[in-house]
Amino acid sequence: MNKLVLIAAGALGLAAVSTVMSVVTFVEDRRTIRKVKKSLGEVEERSEEKIADVLIEKAVEKAAGVKVGKYLEEEENRVLEASKKELRDAARMAVDRYSGDIRDKAAEEVSHQVEMLDIEELKRRVCDKAEKSVVKKFDGALDGEVKKFREQLDSTRRLYNRMARAAAEEDELADRIRLVMM
Repeated sequence: MNKLVLIAAGALGLAAVSTVMSVVTFVEDRRTIRKVKKSLGEVEERSEEKIADVLIEKAVEKAAGVKVGKYLEEEENRVLEASKKELRDAARMAVDRYSGDIRDKAAEEVSHQVEMLDIEELKRRVCDKAEKSVVKKFDGALDGEVKKFREQLDSTRRLYNRMARAAAEEDELADRIRLVMM
C-alpha cells in the first residue's frame, strides 16, 4: 500500500501544486491585466495629449501660414506701390531734366520743316481742302434752292409752251383770215 499512498500523495501534491500554480498565474494575470490597463490608460492619455498637441500644432501652423501669407501680400503690395512711385518720380525727373533739350530740338525741326515748305503748293492744298469743306457744308443747304429753281424753271417752261401754242394758234388764225380775205 505504500505505493498507493505514495501515488495518491503524489497526485494530491501535483493537484495542490497545480492549484497553487493556477492561483499564482491567475493573480499574476490580474496584476498583468491591471498593468496593461494602466499602461493603456497612460498610452491613451498620452495619445489624446499627443493628438491634441498635433491638432494644436496644425492649427498654429495654419494660423501662422495665414498670417505669413497676409504679411507677404501686404509687403508685396507695399513694395509694388513703392516701385510704382519710384518709377513715376524717375520718369518725371527725366522729363524735367530733358524737356528743355526736347523743346529746342522740336523748335529746330519745326523751323527746318517750315523752311522747306513750298508756299504755292501749301496755298493750293489749303484752297482745295477749303473748297471741299464749303461744298460739304452747303451741299444740303443748296438742295432747297435747287428745288425752287427747278420749280420756277418748270413754271417758265409751261408758260413758254402756252405762249408758243397761243402764238401758233394766232398764226393759224392769221393765216385763215388772210385766206378768207383773199
